[in-house]
Formats: sequence, structure tokens, C-alpha cells
Amino acid sequence: MFKKRSSPTALPAEFSREPQVEKALRGHWPLVQNLFRDVIGAYAHQALGNDALMRSAGALVYKMLPPAVRLILPEAVFLAVCLRGRDQILRPLLRKKLPVSAGAPQSLAEQIEWKSQQFERESRLQSPTNLPTEAPAEALTALDSAAEDTSPEVQTPGARVILSVKNGPLAGQKWEFDEHQTVLLGRHAECTIQLPNDDAHKTVSRHHALLEVAPPLAQLRDFGSLNGTFVNEHKIGARQQSQSREEAQKREFPQREVRDGDKIRIGQTTFAVQIEKAPNEKNRNAAPKAKSPKNERIRSAPKPRIKTVSRKDFEILGELGRGGMGQVFLARDKRNGARVALKIMLPNVASEERSRAVFAREIALTQSLKHPNVVQMHDFGVAGEEFFFTLEFCEVGSLAHFLAQNEEISLRGALHFTDQVLCGLEYLATVPVTARLKDGSKALANGVVHRDLKPANILLAQNGDEIVAKISDVGLSKAFDVAGLSGLTMTGSCAGTPHFMPRQQLLNYRFAKPEVDVWAAAATLYFMLTTHTPRDFRRDADPFKTVLTSQPVPIAQRNLRVPEPLAEVIDRALRDEGELFYKSARELRNDLRRVAAIL
Repeated sequence: MFKKRSSPTALPAEFSREPQVEKALRGHWPLVQNLFRDVIGAYAHQALGNDALMRSAGALVYKMLPPAVRLILPEAVFLAVCLRGRDQILRPLLRKKLPVSAGAPQSLAEQIEWKSQQFERESRLQSPTNLPTEAPAEALTALDSAAEDTSPEVQTPGARVILSVKNGPLAGQKWEFDEHQTVLLGRHAECTIQLPNDDAHKTVSRHHALLEVAPPLAQLRDFGSLNGTFVNEHKIGARQQSQSREEAQKREFPQREVRDGDKIRIGQTTFAVQIEKAPNEKNRNAAPKAKSPKNERIRSAPKPRIKTVSRKDFEILGELGRGGMGQVFLARDKRNGARVALKIMLPNVASEERSRAVFAREIALTQSLKHPNVVQMHDFGVAGEEFFFTLEFCEVGSLAHFLAQNEEISLRGALHFTDQVLCGLEYLATVPVTARLKDGSKALANGVVHRDLKPANILLAQNGDEIVAKISDVGLSKAFDVAGLSGLTMTGSCAGTPHFMPRQQLLNYRFAKPEVDVWAAAATLYFMLTTHTPRDFRRDADPFKTVLTSQPVPIAQRNLRVPEPLAEVIDRALRDEGELFYKSARELRNDLRRVAAIL
């Protein structure tokens, strides 16, 4: 379900009377005040009776507003309200009687001109690679070319996180991570880095700590071990001596950022952390791509162009939701009148030209996915420092929202939605994609792994009398991964949503196969029939520790009305000790259809 907004910051009366303005500026009014103070300053008295000067000042302030605000709020509306509410804007400036500094402009008109030039100059210095809102054709061509040249399948290896053992039984061993990955440390055999089961490590837990790397970022979390995990000899995450293991598991210990040069100690093993940042653009471009005969194999593969659009092509009609990566709005495409979902990524999503180009390339590849049970991506654009793209609008909303609005869903309805989701997953698991080989060449492969399938990422569209389930956000996790934008600072979560994640995905995020999405589909069916997730997640428990140490609860214990044949299929699909039972969406879909036929 979409997260509810917090209560808006109080706006002056003139601004709050306009719904469009109130929606756009809620939470941004202090910023607006500061911007007007910076632009007008000591010349407030000159703007009181001069509409032209007030309009010029407002136009400059509008340029300085965040792109997400400008997408909602047209400039003309903002200026009109500023003129009507000028007293409320200027009164604080007049009251403070701001002085005119030596060498400053002598009039408000000169001040606005000077501030405008300063803003343009600073914008170019801070974001030299950012495309303007109305990007010229040559800039769009440059972005397109960059995306072609830096295709994620053939990109030069960039940042790396390296762990080297400095002492202990594993001294001399080294692990290198150059992609988004989860690294489990402990004595259990399934850990990525297995520590010895000896006296020197008797205080080390079976599942001791989790390191998530998204080079050059890395964060470490202790799972509440007795002796703790040490970073530069500073203990993090340990449970108290008086706490039992069960009591400690009720706590979620905070993640700690790991930096270059840090030392991580677990038991008597010390790891030295080395973080190598990606080479600069000059070095990347210095080495030409090696030609390989294998490239001949994919000459026929489509190379979609980056279709970049302007934000002015869309009229914002309302907000649909917001999450860790940005906001989603209902918008009207002015070119054809169609309603679309417009997703705006957060400003910190991308700052480098190459990252933006690689992200754009991956999004362009995602545009080629076409299936009735997969949300269609339409257009892609750049506004200031933000990405935005448009998607097929699904008017019913997310499955999570649908379930929250309906007290109960019928068995038939739950199976219907699940069947459609599995049809979409079957398509994604077999769709042709390009893969990068170790020698740098490309080859055709099959399959796209979603990695974050859950009720919130399943959208519902009305098709006549039928509601159709569609998988959304396909390809976004990969797009962020290959562009070096993914992971810890973006999502605030570790490699997906743990409530709908099998153990295998947490243990080996990098090599997750389509079967993890099949498990998530079964977990979603479980949720529809019980209103519970398969595992018991206590509010005060570490969710990732819960995934590693607990088993799904048999569905019959949640809902006795689930028919036994169906319960058997669901429980079988959710077993995640060892290998997952269902390797493909088709296998689970066939079993569910067989059961549905006899119910």
C-alpha cells in the first residue's frame, strides 16, 4: 500500500487556497521563503508596487525549485499566486530590514539579473553533465550515443570492494566484489565467507553478520551476536550478556557504513577493507573495446534508441504514490491525450553522465518488454538532475492497495491474479536479452529476474469487466545495478523486500535466478489468502535474520478454509531450505491450474 503523506507544512492563506499550489509546495514553504529572500533581499520595498519586478523575481525562484515541484506546479500558476500573495512573501523581508552590502546592485532589476546569471553559472559548475529541462537535439544525441557506447553488457569494470584476511586461519585469502551483492559471514556452510569452527571462533554465530556491497558502497550489520562485530575495534550490534539469542533476534541492529581502510574483526579473523572507485571517464575511454567474433551472434538483436521527452509533454493530474526511489504521478500525455503513470526518480539517483547514460540504456532495453501481464514502459526523460519515465497507467492501483480496500478476496480471485502474474513471470524468464561474457563479448541469453516481486509491485488494470494483474518495475533493479546507482543509499533496504524473499536470494543476490520470483509469487498468493506473510516478522525483529533462521508457516495454520490440495502446492512452493521446489513459473502455474480445476 502506498505510504501516506505526512501532514503538510502550513502555508500562508493565499497559497493554501489554491489546491494545485498547496499540493506542490507542502513541505517546501521554508525553501520558497529562503529563495525569495536570496533573490529579493533588501529590495523588497521595490517589489511591493511593481508587478513586473515581482513577476521576474518569482520566475527566477521558480527555476530554483526542485524539478518534482515544477512538474506539478506550472510556472504561470505559481507566478499568479505570488502576485496575489506578495504581501505574505515580502512582509518578513521588510520587517527584517536587510542591509544592502557594498558593491551590490543598486536596484531590484539589477539584483534579479545578477542572481539569474549567478544561478546559471552555478548550475553549470555543479552539474556540467545535466541536460536542461528543454534539452537541445544535440544534447539528446550525445546522451543517446553515450548510452550506446557504454552498454551495461560491455562496460569496463568499475568500482570494487575487496576484503583481505590479515590474520587468523584464513590469512592471505581475498574476496573481490564488483557488483551489487550480499555477503553473509559466519560459521554456517551456506555463508559467502565461512569462518572456521574452532576455538578461536567459538564466539562467532552461524549467521553472524551481513555485508551488502554496491560498489563503491558497503554496509555491515551484525545479527545480534554475543561477542559482536568490530569495525576499527569499535563493537557494533552485539547483544547484551544478559540477553538470550531469542531476545536479541527481536532487535534490528543498525547498519554501519564500511569505508576504504577499515578493519573488520569477527572472532580472531580480521578483514582489511579496500574500496577501489571506478576509473574516470578518460581512462574508460582510453582503452578501445576489443572486437570479438562472438559479437556477430547478436547483430540481429534490437538496439532501441533512447526516446527522450520533455516534462512539458505531460500535465500532472495527481499523485499516485511515493517510495524509496521517487514519486509517481497520474499524468496526461499532451501529445495524444492518454493517461500515464509518470515516475520521477529522486535527485540523488544519478549525478554522473556515464551513470545516466547506462541507466538510460537499460531503460531503453526495458521498453522492448511487451506482455499483457507486464506494465509497459513508454517514454524516458531528464529534468534537471532527475530522471523521469512514463508507464502504462493501471487505474485500479496496486494489488497491495486493492487488498487493503477489500476485506477479503475470493479464492477464485486470488488464483486468477496469481495465474496472470505467473504468465508474466514465464514471459520474463524466457524473453531474449543480451548478456556480457567474461571476455567482454556479448551473447544472447534468456531471462529477466525481477528480484522484488510483491503486492506493491503488482498493478491492476481494468479491461472491460475483467481486472488484469500486471508486474511493474521490471528491470529497474538491474538498471540501477549496472549504472552503479543501486543499493544502500537508494533503497535503504537490502537487496529486495525480505517479507517476500526466499533465503536463496539473500544468500546469493547476485546470482538470483527466475525461481526466486516464483517463490515471491507464491508468497503473494499466501498473503492474499491469509493477510499474512509466509514468515512471522516481529515488529522489533531483524527481518533479514528472520529470513535466514525461520521457516514459512504452513498456510493451513493461517487459514483453515484453504483447500488441502491447494495448501499442499503453496507449502511446497514456499519451502526454501536447500533448492527451491519450483524452478519455473510454468511449473507452479500448471499445478495451480490443476488444483483449481477440481475445487
